Amino acid sequence: MQHNDQDRTPGGRALERRHLDELIAACEAENGPVDPAAVAAKLALFDGPLGGIVDAMSERTRKYSVTMPEDIAEEARVRSGDAGLSAYVTAAVARQLERDRLDEFDSGRRGRQRSGR
Repeated sequence: MQHNDQDRTPGGRALERRHLDELIAACEAENGPVDPAAVAAKLALFDGPLGGIVDAMSERTRKYSVTMPEDIAEEARVRSGDAGLSAYVTAAVARQLERDRLDEFDSGRRGRQRSGR
């Protein structure tokens, strides 16, 4: 699944999409074809006004108290618009978790390459 450089989603996630494409290609080279439905689900996180989190607030939720610098919180509140700050923060955290998982996968793959597995 390839995306061209013109595919610029909010937040400049084109680079992340290319990184995901590289990881998919590496995974397929080592393990065979990747399930297209699973790939589509991952890519959905990168689309949409709030990162493609499909009605994130419809799932079971829990209230948390988070402390952050006032200027960051205020900009996030303004940018969240009608969706609301909770949905905006949920989308941001979901994107970060996805990046963390991709980094962990990539680190594990590189470790296996170095060890000859």
